[in-house]
Amino acid sequence: MCLQWKLCIHTAWRKQNSSFNLQALDAFDYLIIGGATVVWAALVQTIWHFHLFERFLRLEWKRETWVRIPPDVASTRLL
Repeated sequence: MCLQWKLCIHTAWRKQNSSFNLQALDAFDYLIIGGATVVWAALVQTIWHFHLFERFLRLEWKRETWVRIPPDVASTRLL
């Protein structure tokens, strides 16, 4: 009976997972993934370099802490 039970479970598991056909990606797929990675890295580097996130949130680094810039001062600094 134990052998029949294992065979039944194994057969049901095989039928459930038979829709997965895993295979290696093509070179073109790796090229697309690599290109998206380069674009993402360039975007993050640009945001970091020009402090766009801090400007968007109107933050300024002073004395080892972030300080919120008042709206009237922030509008003149964004230009």
